[in-house]
Amino acid sequence: MNRLPITASLFLVAISIPCQGMAAADDVAPKILTVTTPTTSPSVESFPVQRKRFAVDRTLRIDQIEPFLTRKFMGAKFLELRATVKGSYSSPGMSGILLEHPKADPVALEAEAVPEWLVGREIEARFLVRAERSEAAAPLRLYMIAACTIDAAPDLVYVPPKVASKAATQTVTKSPTATRKLTPIASRSSVGRQILPANQVTPIYAGFIKQRNRRLSNAEAYRIAESVVSFSVGYGVDARLIMSIIMVESGFNPYATSRKGAMGLGQLMPKTAAGLGVRSAYDSAENLYGMIKHLRRLLDKYYAQTGDSQRTLHLSLAAYNAGEGNVKKYGGIPPFRETRNYVRKIVDIYASLTGSR
Repeated sequence: MNRLPITASLFLVAISIPCQGMAAADDVAPKILTVTTPTTSPSVESFPVQRKRFAVDRTLRIDQIEPFLTRKFMGAKFLELRATVKGSYSSPGMSGILLEHPKADPVALEAEAVPEWLVGREIEARFLVRAERSEAAAPLRLYMIAACTIDAAPDLVYVPPKVASKAATQTVTKSPTATRKLTPIASRSSVGRQILPANQVTPIYAGFIKQRNRRLSNAEAYRIAESVVSFSVGYGVDARLIMSIIMVESGFNPYATSRKGAMGLGQLMPKTAAGLGVRSAYDSAENLYGMIKHLRRLLDKYYAQTGDSQRTLHLSLAAYNAGEGNVKKYGGIPPFRETRNYVRKIVDIYASLTGSR
């Protein structure tokens, strides 16, 4: 099995996964870290570090977000936003900040907790934001990751990369999707040890996907890779784990349907898809949005219950396959041959993709 690189923007990282059996040291599966929102003072020291972690390359104002992302944008992207706070709100299960928009109503910036230094103040500040849209017709949602005062860091000015030649520019402009080059994994023997920005990882993943389902067009393979990387980064899940699950679930076939009615790349059941807000489970981006969002919730749930990263991984995979009810009923991985083989197979593939086997 060829290795895959990990992006530099992930929270959930795995290096060593055992492949034989499912009882091993508890430090071998992904360690789940969380992004904490400052509540008492601006995160001045960590803000530049966060910028680098999420590969943010420019500072935007609130009215520049939609034109920058375009209406066709789907997935998740990290941005730095400079805006004036006009108010805040907090209620059970819902908190956020209202940001002034020069031409429209205030924009809501969702947050786990509103920093105290922003409450009750009309102040301009910097925000590290995850912008997310699950489908083309869905509204853009903004989630705060970190905040600091306006003078704590300078604006980032985007410097576009130099174009190699005029001919190359014309080719890309004419058909940007058709001319994307899918990088074959086999030619990158050392890639498993690389940590790369998300934009560099995507074509590598696209090449890997194309190798495993050659019926896919280059454009669709790239779209799947883009969705895997962006949603994985957005929800803090190792993209290589997502790739492992898709290989077992559907073999990268967006139109796969099981005998039980599971649909698409992540084999979402109709009820599960509906609960996740997925309208078209056979749309690659929508399916992966729901799949990764669902897996993130399972990882959080079982880590909160066990505090053990290895057991979290195994229980999450078992619940994804057999349902949370069966995991609860049997107090662990259900004694179903299908589920036990499913967990073992994904752990084995995951180990191969991370280069730990």
